[in-house]
Amino acid sequence: MRYRLLIGLLLITYAVFAGEWYVDKPVKDIVFSGLEHVKAEELLEITVPYVGRLFTEDAEGSWFLELEQKLYSLGYFESITPSAIPADPAGTELIIKFTVKEHPRVLRIDFLGNDHIRRGRLLEELAFNKEGSDKH
Repeated sequence: MRYRLLIGLLLITYAVFAGEWYVDKPVKDIVFSGLEHVKAEELLEITVPYVGRLFTEDAEGSWFLELEQKLYSLGYFESITPSAIPADPAGTELIIKFTVKEHPRVLRIDFLGNDHIRRGRLLEELAFNKEGSDKH
């Protein structure tokens, strides 16, 4: 029991002190995990301008927050969890990894009992188009 408590305290201490190694390090790359339907290439237009920037203490309140907001505004993701990964053994650069959970996709819609309205007309009235993004 004592060993578990000691290990728990050591892990908490490590998390507090090791959590900021990435401050003042340049971003070497931005990667994603958890993508199912969205292709990483689709996100490059948003992420590429942030590669090479320094992750400063105020980055989380400025460009990093802006990046997360841009990713959420695409409407693809339910959740986005960022993490910092050392890009090299010395930790001189970092890779920002976004673990995402995509919104569910509807692959097919069947209309049953429809005798008076054409299928095409019903599909036009749905809130989503074929690509899965909201109608505007």
